[in-house]
Amino acid sequence: MAVLTGGTAIAQLITFGGSPILSRIFTEEEYGSYGIYTSVISYFLVIGALRLEQAIILPKSDDEAKSIAKWAIRLNTYTSSGASVLSVFAVFIFDLSYYLLLLGPTVFFMGLINIYYNYSVRIKSFSYNSKAKIWISLMVVFVSIVLGYFNFGDYGLILGMLSGQLIGGAYLYTVLNKKLYIEKAILSWKELKKKYGQFIFINTPNALFDLTESAGIVLLLGVFFDKSNVGAYFFAFRILKLPLGLIGTSIFQVFYKEASELYGKRESIFPLFKKLTFKLGLYSFPIFLGLFYFSEDLFAIVFGKEWTEAGRFAGYFAPWFWLNFIASTISCIPIIVNKQNLAFMVSIFNTVIRLLIILITGFYYSFEVLIITLAIVQPIIMTMNNFWYYYLAKNFGQPKEESTYLT
Repeated sequence: MAVLTGGTAIAQLITFGGSPILSRIFTEEEYGSYGIYTSVISYFLVIGALRLEQAIILPKSDDEAKSIAKWAIRLNTYTSSGASVLSVFAVFIFDLSYYLLLLGPTVFFMGLINIYYNYSVRIKSFSYNSKAKIWISLMVVFVSIVLGYFNFGDYGLILGMLSGQLIGGAYLYTVLNKKLYIEKAILSWKELKKKYGQFIFINTPNALFDLTESAGIVLLLGVFFDKSNVGAYFFAFRILKLPLGLIGTSIFQVFYKEASELYGKRESIFPLFKKLTFKLGLYSFPIFLGLFYFSEDLFAIVFGKEWTEAGRFAGYFAPWFWLNFIASTISCIPIIVNKQNLAFMVSIFNTVIRLLIILITGFYYSFEVLIITLAIVQPIIMTMNNFWYYYLAKNFGQPKEESTYLT
């Protein structure tokens, strides 16, 4: 775990270190376009491999895990190809921005990286993930700065992201693809659907609903408000999301692996759950508390005075992201204890609340009212989610019978 979190900490420092430069090169409107683009990608990523990348960690048999990974790569290829076709229609028939032509390649490489990340965690080759994240961060920051200097506008941010995913995907392919070699697929598509159908038919729509917390909100903001508003919101969200996307993701991967192993041995995952959530909550609290009180001044100093409004939003959102940071690392619990049906219902409830907030404030109130409402409601939702994870870990964290995933 130290290798994985150490590498991602370096990657995070690179990303954060480049942000003060990027914030002075790109405008709120350009970040707004970038936010809308990444939000579209997020939805394609969820359906890319039908969440089978998360199933790679679970089987006892390594050959079965390889078979799942092969299917996930195949599905990701189909999805990214479909995204490419749709983007051509969007650009040349509906006259949308040309940067949408980059959608398919971006989806392909990001999906491939997610698959390799999970297989790397399974075989405990954490150094591969760490090195990939460092390469990705370096390339994204470098290319974005160079293109921004030459006035590429929002294309600079988008091409920077694509270049990072390309180098990360190429590196992981080089070091891991041979390890995925298998003479014959252990699972046919029919067998895969039967054994891991919950990932395809429940976890995938569940994840799509969960995206309303991030991508869905950004897309709807683009409908109701100016791109400058979208850009300020997205930039605040992006900075607050850094610990979740880098350190949080690494902790999630390791916890998922360790908790799955405990569950497979018919041991309780509850002690591991308690230890992790207590440490995460305790160690991260001072950071988010500081953001709550000082984010407006910090954003003005670090990123420039034009980002003061984004800093104010970050202060409002600090309690939400503190709770979300904890939840993001333990969100695999419903998968481990085979309660994805319930997780789906929880996601539907959360999504309905978020959509109502955005639609009501979008039609009848100002952007400021929307921000304050989200700042109040989202921490309540995240608190409920965390208590639900606690309930699952305590009451279902030790199997009473053999799990279908671990046979």
